[in-house]
Amino acid sequence: MDTADNRDLLMTYTIFHIGTYISLAAAILAAQAFGNAVLAGGVLRFSLAMFVLAGACGAIVGSHISDSTNWSDYTSMKMGPLGVPIATYWWWAKAEHIFFWAGVLVPVVLAIFNPSALGIVGSKGGR
Repeated sequence: MDTADNRDLLMTYTIFHIGTYISLAAAILAAQAFGNAVLAGGVLRFSLAMFVLAGACGAIVGSHISDSTNWSDYTSMKMGPLGVPIATYWWWAKAEHIFFWAGVLVPVVLAIFNPSALGIVGSKGGR
């Protein structure tokens, strides 16, 4: 592998990310299935949606690696779902990270600054 061609590393990185999104989404679904009303609320449904969108963006990034011959070609080509050329790698990678961090930070910030919004016991106005 040419040191300027990062496609192999990107594939490994993307597989790790998609695995993380699947694990987080599965954890939310499992918690909801066990009847925890707090975990069935809108905030964690929002997080679940963000992880699904992050995974979709990661899948677009990973599935188009083989469509190029080198890193420069890969980063300049437009890609998208179902072969529809929408945006370049840089856009999809940024969207993936924005969706992931929105899914993580929204419930964390609420838990710290407004725990009653999550229905956390013992919080002011909580259950």
